[in-house]
Amino acid sequence: MARFAYYIYYRISPGRDAHILRAVQKAQTEVAAATGAEARLLVKRDEPDLWMEVYEGIADAVDFERALAAAVERHALAMLVLDGTSRKTETFVESPCA
Repeated sequence: MARFAYYIYYRISPGRDAHILRAVQKAQTEVAAATGAEARLLVKRDEPDLWMEVYEGIADAVDFERALAAAVERHALAMLVLDGTSRKTETFVESPCA
């Protein structure tokens, strides 16, 4: 069975990182409770306003995406990104060669 990895990156509004961090952590906790998916939050080196959420080992993409969308909506994460930008999602599967 294929497992999925989700990489979600976005720019945050400068000076709002503490508020945004709390919202992201709450959303990640909800997603973990609903799906069992553990999350990591990364910040790009030398670009502290570029953040990335990483979710790996996802077995059920439909359930995960549903839980993630609900958490993003509930915590207004789409509204916390830098004006004129959006959250970008990339999804990968394990290589059949691995």
